[in-house]
Amino acid sequence: RDRLRSRGLGDVYKRQAYLMQEEFKRLGHVIHTVDLFNDLMKVDFFLFYVLDWDWVKKITELGLEKRMVYCNAEPPTVSECNTPNGYETLKRYFAYILTWNPDWIDNRRIFLRNIPYFFDFQPSLISFEERKLITAISANKRSKWKDELYTERENSYRYFEEHYPDEFDFYGVGWENTNHPCYKGKIKDKKQIFHNYRFAICFENTRMDKNYITEKIWDCLNSQIVPIYAGAKNVKEYIPEDCFIDFYQFKSYDELADYLIPVSYTHLRAHETGAY
Repeated sequence: RDRLRSRGLGDVYKRQAYLMQEEFKRLGHVIHTVDLFNDLMKVDFFLFYVLDWDWVKKITELGLEKRMVYCNAEPPTVSECNTPNGYETLKRYFAYILTWNPDWIDNRRIFLRNIPYFFDFQPSLISFEERKLITAISANKRSKWKDELYTERENSYRYFEEHYPDEFDFYGVGWENTNHPCYKGKIKDKKQIFHNYRFAICFENTRMDKNYITEKIWDCLNSQIVPIYAGAKNVKEYIPEDCFIDFYQFKSYDELADYLIPVSYTHLRAHETGAY
């Protein structure tokens, strides 16, 4: 029923796939990668988490197009297929589409899909005051989409590199040949990196879309670091506003830095309880 590619997936995503398989089993169903089925005619639904046109063609030629479900959750910055106009094209091939944006659903062929996250809380053993000020973990990406946040993400890196080079480090793939003196390389364990810092620059791939809340902010909360968040405009419907710092409330990076520098653990606790 399902075509999940392990290529590029981290342990968290593999864990999600395993839990989904176990839930299907509990409900009396079987879910596997498509290569485990000898007779595709016996498959009830094909879930496409990757838009693979070879498989679209193969399933369509078997006359099974009404069993295809498009489940890709990338934002428009990554794939312009995932827009209302893109969905009109996809509906020529797929019987059903799952989306994270409630504004795009019609509950006939397009349905809401929540973006899952597996929590594995690991508290830091380093006190808040002993940590460096700020970090970020992201891939170096580009997009022509009007609401992309890749540019703003890099702007924030350049600001802290210029003004607070001793208090800022960032990590990720694709930055190796760029002019960033605070870049510290690739990592294997995001949690262990986050444990060494007070704040994390936490920008989604796209700004202002509803419900597009990904692992970025959950990873921060799961690792006991305070996220500076930019992204979904309705994030406060899902995450209490005293759990993160809203990037959009600041008029400049100077104003943001002036807010972050004096923050202590005692100040955070007071903010959480309202006991100023």
